[in-house]
Amino acid sequence: TQPIAQASVGSVYLYSAAAVDSKSAPVTYALAEGPVDMVVDPAAGQVVWPVPSVVDGNVKVTLVAVSSNGYAVQSFVLQVIGSRGGGYVDQLEPQPPAPPVRTGSAPVPVLRSQEAVIT
Repeated sequence: TQPIAQASVGSVYLYSAAAVDSKSAPVTYALAEGPVDMVVDPAAGQVVWPVPSVVDGNVKVTLVAVSSNGYAVQSFVLQVIGSRGGGYVDQLEPQPPAPPVRTGSAPVPVLRSQEAVIT
């Protein structure tokens, strides 16, 4: 899905990410980068952020969708309307991609981004 790229100061930002695994495996979502109080529902991909009344500029957001077959990354800059401008709000530290998923003794790599696609 295309992210909603604007939010207004004092509102609640909502975005429903949707990822599809090419082999129909379940997909889970994680927020790799974003404001500290932004959350994503790991099962549904619903992103929620209560936009503070004082925001210093735009917000960098990176979502990761992971399945047993791979992962996909979606990054965007969220423009905050009514903000003071000039910088970024407190951000989560960028996180590395998910490690391989292990089943039994053989690891299943989750490194092929073409397998799970955020649409």
